Amino acid sequence: MRDQTIANRYALGLIKAAKEDGAVEKVREGLLLLGDVIRKNKGVLNWLTDESATRDNRFKFIDEVCNALNVHKYVTNILKLLVDKERVRFFYHIMDIYNDMADDVLSIKRGIFTLSDGSDADNIKNELENLFSKKLNKRVKLKETSDARTIGGIMVNISNVIYDATVKRTLDEMKEKICQ
Repeated sequence: MRDQTIANRYALGLIKAAKEDGAVEKVREGLLLLGDVIRKNKGVLNWLTDESATRDNRFKFIDEVCNALNVHKYVTNILKLLVDKERVRFFYHIMDIYNDMADDVLSIKRGIFTLSDGSDADNIKNELENLFSKKLNKRVKLKETSDARTIGGIMVNISNVIYDATVKRTLDEMKEKICQ
């Protein structure tokens, strides 16, 4: 619980600063990019917490990496702050919380959609995002998933609200009406 509170405070401070600067999306992109680089290079996180490395060397490394990635200065600063306070282990948790907060600030809803097959998924994704964006008055971002149980049609899940237009659902409804 304490870890959650700490990560929330850092994410809240970061979102407030980014919002005031009009950089919410830029900071999000930087956090995700840096998170991806750290995830792919597992030794980086260990080195940032290694007490044998000097603070100045770790800060210099952070500056070099963040400059090479061209991330917003707030991303560089939050990582330095985490190193300075010995809280680097919270980086991914802060990133996730910030991402959720950024969605709220930017009026973005995230969801998933399931197709019976992968044919023309990009076009369908774009059409679904446009349709639900208008319906919900928020920008909708969807990710495609696959489910072998989907016989045909589409199922969309946005914020745990399911919009089911699959053949299986239609057959289940027909079965239910027949059995009454």
